[in-house]
Amino acid sequence: MHGRFVWYDLITPDIDGAVKFYGKVVGWGTQQWNGPQQYTMWENAGAPIGGVVKPDAGMGEMPQWLPYVEVDNVDTTAQLATGLGAVIIAQPRDIPGSGRYAIMRDPQGANIGIFASTNPTTSEFKPKRGEFSWHELMTDDHMKALEFYNRLFGWTSMGEFDMGPIGTYTEYGDGSEMYGGMFSKSSDMNMPNSWCCYAMVDDARKAADTATHLGAQIINGPMEVPGGSWVAQGIDPQGVMFAVHSLPA
Repeated sequence: MHGRFVWYDLITPDIDGAVKFYGKVVGWGTQQWNGPQQYTMWENAGAPIGGVVKPDAGMGEMPQWLPYVEVDNVDTTAQLATGLGAVIIAQPRDIPGSGRYAIMRDPQGANIGIFASTNPTTSEFKPKRGEFSWHELMTDDHMKALEFYNRLFGWTSMGEFDMGPIGTYTEYGDGSEMYGGMFSKSSDMNMPNSWCCYAMVDDARKAADTATHLGAQIINGPMEVPGGSWVAQGIDPQGVMFAVHSLPA
């Protein structure tokens, strides 16, 4: 499982508002974690896939979706990341009954978490409805970012597309399974370096329409992408970037 995306935390100033929004747009429910601290988890078809916390929860101050990647050893990976120029913003710590995690800011400023489960699995990356199916990094220099993540997680380039004014879009994965894409933002993109995670829905166009009616701003799409899938990106009512993805009919 080393290098596989396994968990997603939404850092938002309005937990109740976010729960209502994503419940209607993606179809998630919630459940409470029975741990030493209060923690609301996203539930998809009865299974937890992530959580939702406020910015003061020690996971970073900027409202955003924070993905976590499974690693063999959190402490060793955090040490390696530091040596490669990353900054650890949440030091390695245990989650009772679950595993161990840490959160870092990569050398170009994008936040990402790492996690080692006490009960690792060997399941394939085959996202279903309500799960995250694509993980996109917008950064200053995506090729340098890929070098960093290759050292950290073993990711490699699995294809490239010419996106015109945006430049080259590089798809990455573990060599057999594709996890997402990376691109270098242009000078007119006044946005911080960050990850954008795509939730799989039945119809990205309908999900974008629902999101708009709920107060979100759609900033890209809905549009068809190579292969026949549909995607849309937006800013949710709480100010967090989100994205949806649906497979070809």
